[in-house]
Amino acid sequence: VLLKEEDDNDDEMVFYSEPVAAEAGKWYVISFWTKTESINTEDGMFGTAVTPEFINNRLGLCFFFHKAPLETNWDLVGGDQFVYLDQRTGKENQDWTKITVIAQAPEEAAGFSMRARFNNFPTGSVWYDDFAFQEATLIPTAIEEFGKHGAKIVTEYMLRNNYPNPFNPITNIEYYVPKAGSVSLVVYNVVGQKVRTLIEGHHNPGTFHAIWDGCNNAGEMLSSGVYFYQLKGTDAVITKKMTFIK
Repeated sequence: VLLKEEDDNDDEMVFYSEPVAAEAGKWYVISFWTKTESINTEDGMFGTAVTPEFINNRLGLCFFFHKAPLETNWDLVGGDQFVYLDQRTGKENQDWTKITVIAQAPEEAAGFSMRARFNNFPTGSVWYDDFAFQEATLIPTAIEEFGKHGAKIVTEYMLRNNYPNPFNPITNIEYYVPKAGSVSLVVYNVVGQKVRTLIEGHHNPGTFHAIWDGCNNAGEMLSSGVYFYQLKGTDAVITKKMTFIK
């Protein structure tokens, strides 16, 4: 679908999908492809994750969950949610890019609908394609706990928060290995697909660093969004999330 706006009049442009079934409490992956031409831009208008904020001069995707029956009941559950495209200065024209976000269906949700959308004042052209909605594959995570008093001798694997986060174009990941053995550090997307193996091999005990540049194993730049990085060692699996912004 192509949405095209040539003036800055106070109006909205919306392309609706048909509703599909959803189940309360479950996490879902929402994705779509976009291509932009001559869109309005401004410093600081980054692409976003899911937000409930309605911003007049933004364009992108809007979605919501609603009650049953799907074809006749448009009572929203949780309100409108927005995913805005990258509208920073210099980003007027962008080739096809896949946008992926994740959201949890709230209580009473029975259906889901999405909308290609220009809010009140955007201008330019945006092509949308391959709208998708599917149940997420969740990756187990671990929480590091530290003593309340004094220093602690580290006897377990540790995975630090990446820095910076969000990041562009690179981020640093620090991890600690308590004993010699095989170690891997792998990046996954939000649907649980492996996109990059950063580290794989034998490690002696110590602190190590890895750098990720936002590319997959083939050297191709990935789309903006949330990714998970997972450290595996002997009897240890630790997973954390990070946000990549192009």
